[in-house]
Amino acid sequence: MIFDKFKRVKGFMFAADGVLTGGVVQFGATGGALRSFHVKDCYAMQLAVNKGYPLAAVTQDASASAPEWLKGIGVSFLHAGADGNAAACYEWLSQVGLDAADVLYMGYDVPDLARLQSAGLATCPADAVEDVKAAAAYVSFCSGGNGALRDVIEKVMRLQGTWNGDEHPGRLSAKNA
Repeated sequence: MIFDKFKRVKGFMFAADGVLTGGVVQFGATGGALRSFHVKDCYAMQLAVNKGYPLAAVTQDASASAPEWLKGIGVSFLHAGADGNAAACYEWLSQVGLDAADVLYMGYDVPDLARLQSAGLATCPADAVEDVKAAAAYVSFCSGGNGALRDVIEKVMRLQGTWNGDEHPGRLSAKNA
């Protein structure tokens, strides 16, 4: 059952673009990429870090803005670059003492398929591409940039009793998972 998979999660890895953003990148006058992030996602990431869950992100953007902001929230690993470097992702797992089976991965597009297939719990936003939805064990009711990462982090933490000191994981009903 899907609840069991959420209960086993010990860390989170996600694609930054398309999960934390709506997949739209704007460029400013100086050529820098501009993104907007939902505060619901930011709150959930910070709470997860404060409760001891390691966070990792992958992005195709190698510019300085997104990586620095994500590290400021508490993302302990960020792979920036178009290659999706699987070796770097496994190095992060080793550093934090986790196996891929311990990790919830949220992706949105074809480059995420390999990480989705190796994760303990493969998830995606509601607006992910069809191939990713087919590979995911859980499709969020939220779209990318609109609380999709918050949705899965909150489910994990409520089921494990770590959401804001919530000792009543039963508040998450079967129809929500």
